[in-house]
Amino acid sequence: MHFCKKGFIGPIGDDLPSLVPIMISLLLFFSIFSLTLNIYDTQNIAIRKQITMISVARSLKGDSLITDYTSFNDKCDWIKEKKYPHSFMVAIYPATGNFDTVIQDFVDAGRGDFSADNFLQGKDEFDADQPYFCKYRKLGSLEFSEKRAKYSELTFPIAVQREREIGGEDYYIIEPAVMQIEVWD
Repeated sequence: MHFCKKGFIGPIGDDLPSLVPIMISLLLFFSIFSLTLNIYDTQNIAIRKQITMISVARSLKGDSLITDYTSFNDKCDWIKEKKYPHSFMVAIYPATGNFDTVIQDFVDAGRGDFSADNFLQGKDEFDADQPYFCKYRKLGSLEFSEKRAKYSELTFPIAVQREREIGGEDYYIIEPAVMQIEVWD
């Protein structure tokens, strides 16, 4: 009797050469699937921020003419009642102003140091007593920070209607302005 069977390793040993490529291909498939899902989620968050910015801007600026501070403030209060997925701040600056301090203005506003004086410092003033500013903070969201890497910003050209007295007569004039929006998580 001859008990030597050449080439037989056992039930698992015979299938091992075919199991290794299957395991490697499954590992590769799920790795690529996970990477793709992460990229999709990241892009989806960026798109939702853009949608929030555009929605807020459309609601605040309407047809790109801000008639007065009261209507702007009413629109701001109406927007705050909505539940947006991101926090945001909106400021309207005169088009002739210096925009180097925009981010610092938002940081000051986030800390509660916001005042009309530092908001309009170095800019042609619309109204120092009533700056055009709107802030919404999502529940559980952190304050805006200049160092925050994940904030998005957009700028929209608009116009602001003002009442001016010229030669003893009251006139409405339209001044060019810029609406700056910052959105963060």
